[in-house]
Amino acid sequence: MDELEKKEGLPETENTGAEDVSEADTEKKEQSAEELIEELEGIKDMFQRELDKAAEEDSVGEMLIQELEDFQEEAELFETEFDESDLCQCCGEQRRDVSLGDDYPYCNDCRNLMKATPFRFVGVVFLILTMLVSGLALGRAMNNAVEYEAILDADSAYSSGYVVDAIYSYQAYLSTKSADDVSMKVVKNVSKAFAELGYYSNASAYIDQFFSQAQLKMPWNKKYADIKSEYEILDKTTALINTEFSAALNNGEFDYEEDIAKADKLIAENKESGEYSESFLEYAKFLLMMVDGQPNKTQLEQLKKVEAADSEGKYKWLYTNYLVKAYAREGDEENAKAYYEKALDFNRQEMAAYRNFADVYRFSKNVSAEKILEIAEAAQKVCSQSSYPEYHRIFAVGYALKGDYESALNSMASYLQTCQATVSDYNFYAVCALAGEDKETYKEAKETLKSYGYEFGSVVNQFKKGKITMEEILTDKEGEI
Repeated sequence: MDELEKKEGLPETENTGAEDVSEADTEKKEQSAEELIEELEGIKDMFQRELDKAAEEDSVGEMLIQELEDFQEEAELFETEFDESDLCQCCGEQRRDVSLGDDYPYCNDCRNLMKATPFRFVGVVFLILTMLVSGLALGRAMNNAVEYEAILDADSAYSSGYVVDAIYSYQAYLSTKSADDVSMKVVKNVSKAFAELGYYSNASAYIDQFFSQAQLKMPWNKKYADIKSEYEILDKTTALINTEFSAALNNGEFDYEEDIAKADKLIAENKESGEYSESFLEYAKFLLMMVDGQPNKTQLEQLKKVEAADSEGKYKWLYTNYLVKAYAREGDEENAKAYYEKALDFNRQEMAAYRNFADVYRFSKNVSAEKILEIAEAAQKVCSQSSYPEYHRIFAVGYALKGDYESALNSMASYLQTCQATVSDYNFYAVCALAGEDKETYKEAKETLKSYGYEFGSVVNQFKKGKITMEEILTDKEGEI
């Protein structure tokens, strides 16, 4: 009993493990229930996701089916005859709504969009002004482009030696310009081109028109200031020559020895003063010899002095062609060709150079009608439309030497109609007419000369009487033709 009471009096902590096991089982059951709930929730979520995925796949499938049906409908439409003109002029994608008329330009969607988009009056005005300004700008740009292209063409012609063509193109451009809107490159090129051909007055006029005094003082414009200075010297020299030798050069009324002595004195005085152009004074002496009819060799020696006085090569235009002519008359093909090429270097369109060089094959031992005709063809290819077509006379000489008198006569007829003819040209024309037995043309040429107070030279009468042949006429360097 006492032991039982003792046992009953034990504290609870000393109780058996039965109660602890019971509590543990209870906690375990509660934990298992929670886990079960979570697991069930997870299964639920999984099933929901699967359902959503299945629903989404069904939706995608429906979309694909719908797109396929739409594509089939479009394919059926495009299987019919199709024209781009059927598309909307606005979007360019959908067909025009022809229910509003066969010519209606827009689709239904674009029409509705236009209705929903307000178009204010201010916007209309702004649009019109914008179009006007754009049109003016475009027009100006096109004009500038055309001008620029013309300038490029002129520059190309100038750099290639087609100086005459370049000058006329430059002049056409400058005729519409003022100093405010001009291309100074054009002014510079046309000034140089004129000076290279000896037209210093024209070059100086353009410099005065478009260059200011301040611009001419700039070091990079020295060349154009020098052109003006050179023009002043040449103008002064020309005035002196006219004063001293006008009677001799213009009327042939002079004492040759006296005038030559006067020219020598002027040349000697100028070597000390340098007031005048030495080349021009030497050239004046050459002109006196030419007018007096001095022998070709004498003239040639004087031309060499003209060239020697031109140490800077500024006056090549003054004497080069005369040197071609003088060497050709001497039958010196090598030197004639050398100066012929020099003449073409600064102006490929110099007709006098072609004409003078062709004389080599008249006056040398190697007379050649074929060579003369080749030179005529070369001249014809480069002759400017603004120049005298002197190649006609070169053709005439070549044909006459070849015995083709009809072609020679036709070429001379063209020459007389387009160029400044001389008495010598009419003599040759008459000889060609006689050789071709064209009495009417011979008579016409005779009457034309008579109307100007001239008559045929003796060479025409000699040929008419059979005392001289065509080849003898054309190869006589001292003859009348």
